[in-house]
Amino acid sequence: MDNINEKIKTLYKILENHKDENTEVFKAAAEVMEILSKEISDLKRAIDSIKETVNFLNDDVSELQDQLFEEVSIEDLEDISDNYDEIECKNCGKKLYLEMSAIKNNDVIKCPDCGANLLEK
Repeated sequence: MDNINEKIKTLYKILENHKDENTEVFKAAAEVMEILSKEISDLKRAIDSIKETVNFLNDDVSELQDQLFEEVSIEDLEDISDNYDEIECKNCGKKLYLEMSAIKNNDVIKCPDCGANLLEK
């Protein structure tokens, strides 16, 4: 884009030197070059903004990857299994892991697939 800006400046200088010969051509070309220069500036700002956004997204994704693939110890897995219980829906057979506290504190927990009460005995 810098190359385009340089060419516009060069063309503008050439036209400036010959503006007395053909005023209409000079005015029309100058207007087009001014519009192009503004558009190029706007595009540069947009590209810079997109680059910044992509860098932020890349950082966020990297952080998520680190969290997803961090090592889990046997103790962590045991803690998780102690806090959750596997429940199978009697209506559709879907298996879900629910927190023990949710099972103890609720009378109704609906199956996300069929809507049946998972706690119904």
